[in-house]
Amino acid sequence: MPQHQAQGWVTIHVMRGVLRVKTPDAEHVLNEGQLLALAPNIRHDVDAVDESDMLLGVYPEGPTGSGAANG
Repeated sequence: MPQHQAQGWVTIHVMRGVLRVKTPDAEHVLNEGQLLALAPNIRHDVDAVDESDMLLGVYPEGPTGSGAANG
């Protein structure tokens, strides 16, 4: 996926394979079973290193249920 950004929190969960996610500050190599969370409006791109499946979540209201949204 070319560079883009989302207005909500983003989670990328690798179900199979290996993904490379680049942000302005870092490059993350995610293996099967790993999850990356990005704050709103963080520019990123996603490349599959191997044939991969991912579960993508976009949460416009922010994290809930863990107290994270309450600080």
